[in-house]
Amino acid sequence: MSETKGIYVGPDNTLSFRAWPEQYRPVEGQALVKVEFSGVCPADLKHGMHFGLNDNICGYELCGTVIDRGPACVFRVGDVIFGSNATDRNKPRSHGGHQSFAIAEDDHMWLPVPNGLPHADAAVLSTMVRTAADAIFNTFKIPQIFSNVPATIGETGAILVWGGASTVGLATIQLAKAAGISPIFTTASVKNHEALIRLGATKCFDYHHPHVVEEIQSALDESRVPLKYVLDAVVTRGPDSTTIKVESLRSTQEVKYASVLPVPGNPKWTMVVAARGHDFPSPGGFAKAQPELEVALREASIWAAANYNNGFVVPNVRVIRDADAALEAIQLSADGKISFEKIALQHPLLGPTTQN
Repeated sequence: MSETKGIYVGPDNTLSFRAWPEQYRPVEGQALVKVEFSGVCPADLKHGMHFGLNDNICGYELCGTVIDRGPACVFRVGDVIFGSNATDRNKPRSHGGHQSFAIAEDDHMWLPVPNGLPHADAAVLSTMVRTAADAIFNTFKIPQIFSNVPATIGETGAILVWGGASTVGLATIQLAKAAGISPIFTTASVKNHEALIRLGATKCFDYHHPHVVEEIQSALDESRVPLKYVLDAVVTRGPDSTTIKVESLRSTQEVKYASVLPVPGNPKWTMVVAARGHDFPSPGGFAKAQPELEVALREASIWAAANYNNGFVVPNVRVIRDADAALEAIQLSADGKISFEKIALQHPLLGPTTQN
């Protein structure tokens, strides 16, 4: 193992490209991974902004080759694996995703890369699929799709995905389709509507339109299927917030609401996360691990990887090798300025002289 290079997020949530000589050593069930690609997601910075999880190596998800293993590790040296490490209040430096070598934790969040799944795509798959699965199968309690029992279209009610071109939105639309949910309504920029329809959305709405809520309500009324599930995959704040908008929609059934960020003071909303087997960030602090809910997240990851390009896909994966461009991409992702694509960082990153 040579010098490690990676992206550091400071206590003030600023990003920098650094290098250090530390040699990681896997213990027990851990694997040491030579990182080929790591995936950029909003949580890379937002967990620092909202939960104080910073002053560490940035990122969670990656794909790479096992180069060393603890004595209880299920993987062998030479295996190519993908997955993500859990959010942790005291995350070791070795567990950050955006670096050239990283430790894969001893848990159920890592899988071998199957044939047919490109490595860059594998690196960006874990967090989006797991978060969407937490909404679909844990919060909404929609029957799981992993038993090979055919889904019955339309039996459970309509779903609205606000922010369908976000990474979690893309994954939710595809899991909802696989689970037999219909209709699937979503909001996105007009340029993304056609592609979202191909992925499984029934109808798309332009969130820029001043009467978008009325248009969605009209479509619900026309479908004669009650709204039952809502995922807010973007969560904007203020008097014109997305959560306020979707709560104004009428339904003849009780609606279950899920969001990718906490909605303070509103118990209707459940924040969805990418890991349930560990304590996880929640409004007011960290919530206790719920290992029984972790099962659906792992099974969804297995299903998405096994059915890649045949039931599930990440439509646009952009690979970045330059360190400065990587820092910019992480910031843009946290600011909600990247849509309908996932960014994979190829390691080792190339850039200016790094800091120690």
